[in-house]
Amino acid sequence: MHGELSVDQRQALAPYVGGRAVCDLGAGNGDLSFILLGELRAARVVAFDKQPFTPPKGRVEVVTAYFTGVQDLAPDVAFVSWPINRAEYGLFKILRAAATVVYLGKNTDGFCCGHPDLFEDLLRRELLVYVPEPRNTLIVAGKLLKRPRKPTGEERAGISMFKGRPKTFAEAEGFSKGKP
Repeated sequence: MHGELSVDQRQALAPYVGGRAVCDLGAGNGDLSFILLGELRAARVVAFDKQPFTPPKGRVEVVTAYFTGVQDLAPDVAFVSWPINRAEYGLFKILRAAATVVYLGKNTDGFCCGHPDLFEDLLRRELLVYVPEPRNTLIVAGKLLKRPRKPTGEERAGISMFKGRPKTFAEAEGFSKGKP
C-alpha cells in the first residue's frame, strides 16, 4: 500500500528517528506519525497537513497548515511520504532546513510522487539509508555535501519522471530482467 513502511524499512529508519523530534510533512490521517512516535520511538512528532485530523490516541501534535504558511521551521528530522508532484517551494524550504530528511515514495511502474527538484535536493545530502522495495522506497539523507552524489535508482526515476517513458522498478534499480 502507498505510504507504508515495510519491516526492513522500519528497522533501517529506527536509528535516525529514535529519540529525535520529527516533523511529518503531509501527514494525511496520521498513521505514519503514530508509527514514528510509537514503534520507532521519536521523542516528539509534529504532523503537518492541510486537512485537520485527529491522530491515533492523540499523542501526536497536529498542525493544520499549507507549507507556504509555515515560517522558520528547521526540523531535526523531516519525514515526507508520497509528496505531491508539483514544485512545492514551502515544502522544499522546510526540507532544506532539516538536519535529516526521510523520503518514502515510488517513482516507478507508473507511479509518480515528488517533484524532480526534491530529488535534486536529496542528491546534495549524504545518503544514510536506501531501502528500495517494489511498493515503496525509503531514503534517509543527512548532512549537506559540497558536491552532489551519485543518484539512487529512485532518485534517477524521480528526476526523470516528466521526461520520456517512466521507469520500471527493475530498470531504476539496475536489475537484469526484473531480478535483483
